[in-house]
Amino acid sequence: MSWQSPHLLRRIHGIYREYDRHILSFQMATGIRCPDGCGVCCQSQDVEATVLECLPLANEIFNQGKEEATLSAIDKRMERGDLNCVLYIPHRDLPEYGRCAFYDYRPLVCRLFGFAVRRNKFGQKELCLCKVAKKTEPAKSTAAETDADLTHVPDFHEAFMKISSLSPEIGTPLIPINTAIKQSLEYLYWKRPRRRKMRRAA
Repeated sequence: MSWQSPHLLRRIHGIYREYDRHILSFQMATGIRCPDGCGVCCQSQDVEATVLECLPLANEIFNQGKEEATLSAIDKRMERGDLNCVLYIPHRDLPEYGRCAFYDYRPLVCRLFGFAVRRNKFGQKELCLCKVAKKTEPAKSTAAETDADLTHVPDFHEAFMKISSLSPEIGTPLIPINTAIKQSLEYLYWKRPRRRKMRRAA
């Protein structure tokens, strides 16, 4: 699919809202939620995303006029080999706690983490819960893994394919989260009808 602003963004937002509703229903049914202020998953060095799933995020960064600051922060992290997400704001005294600077616009991988299923070798759905949630809520986690209705819980592979099919060229390659954010900003810079001033990455 070629760029059709704002059609593509609307479609991605629509898919995200659909998954958000299913995740909320699962949370209400099981009582499993992310612990307040937890930022453990945001501190992983292994988070990958696609340029496509980061487009709504990049669009909001542009809307807030924070594209240059974001790119500069990413470049500095890359220079020192830091792969942690640039959007994570840790608590001043408790770095394992924090928040996402653009939580409502976070990419697909961040939305599904801890609240999605995968298929085992027999094709059966298996719930993939966060290790922190399993540790803090062991009884609820066990009950969810054995008894929860997984019919409408997002499937990692199906969700990825649903998003990537909107624009396979930028929706298929998985790259480190900061690189995905950077490239999504660069992509919008060239594709948006109204270009904003932004330095080009080297």
